[in-house]
Amino acid sequence: MSTPYSRRPEWVAATRAFLISVRHRPDSEMPRYGEVAEVYGGIARAVAPVLNAVARDCAAAGEPDLSALVVLANTGLPGRLNGEVLDPQDPQARVSWQAELQRVRDHTWPRVSRAAQP
Repeated sequence: MSTPYSRRPEWVAATRAFLISVRHRPDSEMPRYGEVAEVYGGIARAVAPVLNAVARDCAAAGEPDLSALVVLANTGLPGRLNGEVLDPQDPQARVSWQAELQRVRDHTWPRVSRAAQP
């Protein structure tokens, strides 16, 4: 089964801008799927294709994975990291997530215009 990607570039762009704008939030306040869906008027259970497209675009540009900022409410971790499903029971999962968060926070991202922010 192939990974679904959003066919709505405007949703991907809005999500990317939103994620860049919240990258310095405390770990416990990282956005959940529902918050991301609100950015473009979608629903939480349909966010995965948008995040997949964001992750693909980040990888293609040699950037850290912005989709790593979006976490599940029940674990406080992303469902996937670098294309792999994260096991919240694995202590290494949090270590890997923290490393990617640091990469996202340290990266020099393009400025996001006020109009692009939610």
